[in-house]
Amino acid sequence: MLIPRSHALTATQKWLVVGAVILGAAMLSTLIYTYERYYRGLGESALYGTWQVPDVWFDDPVYLQLNPGQTFSMCGVFEGKLNPLATGKWYAGGPNIYLRFSAGVIGVRRPLILHIADIQADEFRVRMSRHGEVLIFRRAHLDSASASNQAMQRTADRRAERLREEL
Repeated sequence: MLIPRSHALTATQKWLVVGAVILGAAMLSTLIYTYERYYRGLGESALYGTWQVPDVWFDDPVYLQLNPGQTFSMCGVFEGKLNPLATGKWYAGGPNIYLRFSAGVIGVRRPLILHIADIQADEFRVRMSRHGEVLIFRRAHLDSASASNQAMQRTADRRAERLREEL
């Protein structure tokens, strides 16, 4: 044994042990913080937005809209607007994305599990099974419908209103 039981620790030895424990905890905390802050990779917020579903499943373009409130919708474009085909909840945890469809979708009871192969800012690659084909979801940049921009239109000032009243 390094320190026999009959030998009591001196005050200096006790402070060295306490100091080593505190220093070790601080170094471990710093290491974990640095990894989480700088090296962990993209978070769940990188998945927010509209993604084009690969053409493997559908003939017409279909889009997957992942919302911050953990809801999603599978959408199709009809009459120039995105219209939801199916909705549900989603969760990104570990190496997977889980899509649980609402009760209205016939035949889908279990969540659809997408195994993440790679995530980047404008695309993510997934597999339907662990060793299946890689499917590429690309971020969709859809043109919004042309709406009037009333906030930017000039409004009548007081002189124009007075002129109308006088006429």
